[in-house]
Amino acid sequence: MVYAALAFSIIFGLFHEFCGGWFTNDILAFSSIYIACSRIQAVSYQTGVILLVGMAVFDIFWLYVVDLLSTVTRECRAPLMIMIPRDHRGNKQSLAALDIIVPGIFLNVVQKYSSMYDPGLFTATYAAVFGALTITMIFAVWSTNAR
Repeated sequence: MVYAALAFSIIFGLFHEFCGGWFTNDILAFSSIYIACSRIQAVSYQTGVILLVGMAVFDIFWLYVVDLLSTVTRECRAPLMIMIPRDHRGNKQSLAALDIIVPGIFLNVVQKYSSMYDPGLFTATYAAVFGALTITMIFAVWSTNAR
């Protein structure tokens, strides 16, 4: 089974490298996000908050002030961004994998503490993170259409 998974991974990676498009890129990005969120454990609630605030500052500075990330990842085939088709002309909207990984790590911490102290905390935090990602995508589509 391990060798079959290894062979499938190699074949899929080669397919992505030579003739893959946005769909294979998204599969690899979601796989990386899943592995990162399941393996990385923040030690405390404060660490999760620091990661979340640091990611927000990182995004605001490098994406909106300098616009470096969109320049670097515009034609990059590495699974750094999740590409979502926006219209029939081939334009795509992107969301950085980091924008999902860091809140996922924070949700791991909240889930651990909510199971011990307040069971309703995780549901409220999950809804807030989902809403924030939705607002991020809406703002990104709106700012792209405004240009």
